[in-house]
Amino acid sequence: MQNPYTKSINVSQYIDDQPVGRLQRIVFALCFLLIALEGFDTAIISFIAPQILRDGLIAQDDVALLIGIGMIGLLVGAPVGGILADRLGRKKVLAFAVCWFGLCCIVSTLINQPGLFIFLRLLAGLGIGAAMPPVANMVAEHCPARYRTSMLALVFCGFLFGAMAAGLSTGALSVHIGWRGLLLVGGIAPLAVILLFVLVADESAMFMAVAGKGREKIAAVMQRLYPAADFSDCSFGAGEAPRTGKPWRELVVPRYRIGSLLIWAIQLLAYYVFYQLSNWLPSYLASADYNPAQAARMASLFQMGSLLGSLCCVWLTRRHHGAVVAGASYVLGVVAIAALTLGQSSAYFPAIIFLSGLFLGGPIICVNALATVYYPTALRGLGSGVAVSCGRLGAIAGAFIVGAASQAGFSYPQIFSSSSLLLLASVIMLLALHRQLLRQRQSDQAELSTSTC
Repeated sequence: MQNPYTKSINVSQYIDDQPVGRLQRIVFALCFLLIALEGFDTAIISFIAPQILRDGLIAQDDVALLIGIGMIGLLVGAPVGGILADRLGRKKVLAFAVCWFGLCCIVSTLINQPGLFIFLRLLAGLGIGAAMPPVANMVAEHCPARYRTSMLALVFCGFLFGAMAAGLSTGALSVHIGWRGLLLVGGIAPLAVILLFVLVADESAMFMAVAGKGREKIAAVMQRLYPAADFSDCSFGAGEAPRTGKPWRELVVPRYRIGSLLIWAIQLLAYYVFYQLSNWLPSYLASADYNPAQAARMASLFQMGSLLGSLCCVWLTRRHHGAVVAGASYVLGVVAIAALTLGQSSAYFPAIIFLSGLFLGGPIICVNALATVYYPTALRGLGSGVAVSCGRLGAIAGAFIVGAASQAGFSYPQIFSSSSLLLLASVIMLLALHRQLLRQRQSDQAELSTSTC
């Protein structure tokens, strides 16, 4: 039967060839806010843990579990959210996941039983983890390829912005609304943002094309993205075939195996080092005779440095590959860790904390973008979800290893200094991944040239 439509559009190529429109910018802004709120809800527990301990809701031995349990939830939730996003769609899974963790935060403010409170942190972590892959996918699939890495990096700055806001809010508001009030804010805000997202944003047109959704539905989404165009006589494709094999195995087929292993290892080490410092700086400072409000404000300098570092990385990724930018930053991070562990009595200690965040937290956004750029649309949800899980595994290790080591008698500077070797290993793997990405790009270009001959 003859195709009744006169034009056939490759959705991915069409988006790549067009300027970024108004609706796309709105989607990016809302995704930034959602990531920021995920960062707030993830980090806030570290800042309010001393107050929860002081109120007697948890014991000292439970602090590491309280901080780490949410990361366990993220570890499980991220691949589940990725799989569901690849099957059901980005928008549906994102909306459900955000509502889930927002409600968990709200309910936790009503709890006075330690075990149930910790369990709700686990459930909140599941929702936060499940929300991350569809957010990344929505950004990647609404953005032209020439801006994709930079836009992903910029949106993931939101996580660091939210973590910084958690520290500043704790220092400024905890005396007025208490730690329960801070958790309540962290629950209500994402519900408000996701409602706006559902009303404004459409499903990813790239996902719909890969999934074989109806022509009329794809045309309607494309028309909203590009109001000046006419898609009435167009059929749509994605430029890639749907995946028919088991998705988990697709991640380790020869084409993606080396890159997948490198991405997983880099995520694990990067998050281990970042969360080791991010989660335990407030406790480290509290042990050094800072009161809880002072410790929260000082620790928030790490988040401020991370935010500024991430913005610098966004700018640098417009000129250099994200893997190279992250590797260079981690080399400087080794120096920052040495200064952090030796300079506590220095008048420059606040600046050292800030620079540690700059060089260790900033590259996280480059690391987060690697999987979303590396995998094709049909594997992007699962691929980014597994990468997030590897990062959370590192974050969990950072939370529990520091807790166990401090109870075993090791000082915080001794524990933090052990991260230097891990950073150097990350630098080597980032350079190897950069070479792998270059090879894959050359292979893709060769295949495209062959197919068009």
